[in-house]
Amino acid sequence: MTEGPDRVGKCGAMRITFAGAVCALVLATTSAVFAEPTAPPATPSPYLVARQGIETPERDALSGIGFRPFTPTRHALTVALLAPFKGPDTLANRGIGYEYAGDRGRMYVLRQWPSNGGSISGFPGITLNEPACPDVHAFGGTKSKPRGLVWTTPRGLVLTLQPDGAPDPRNLEAEWRRLVRRGACR
Repeated sequence: MTEGPDRVGKCGAMRITFAGAVCALVLATTSAVFAEPTAPPATPSPYLVARQGIETPERDALSGIGFRPFTPTRHALTVALLAPFKGPDTLANRGIGYEYAGDRGRMYVLRQWPSNGGSISGFPGITLNEPACPDVHAFGGTKSKPRGLVWTTPRGLVLTLQPDGAPDPRNLEAEWRRLVRRGACR
């Protein structure tokens, strides 16, 4: 008879341990369900330039570069700080990008960097007959239907212009000429 109570005692202890494990599992599952929700992943920016660099207020982007950029418009839709065109990621080498609405209602991205010894000669050259800006090349697409334009300035800057959307060479060239008239090649 002494064996009986010992067996019941061991069995009872086992039931308590099993019940404790089940309770712990239920509590863990419940706390996971009712825990603070994690933040959803950030929605990507709708702006092309923001996906190419770090979107930031213009004053912060300007303090993150070492040159005075050409501003394509008074009211940029967004501004981004860009990785260098060439060289280490320093204030002197970083670029700036502006996304803005052009005169014809299309959105464009104008990016600018110090050349830092880099060259655009690997891009196909195109002739746009603009004496103020003779070193112009195409990028993306084809030479006759480029995705964008890249050029250099006498101040040692490299600039690119591309539409945010489907390329349209005629509108791209018209917007580029508008920027050149305003000083984008100085």
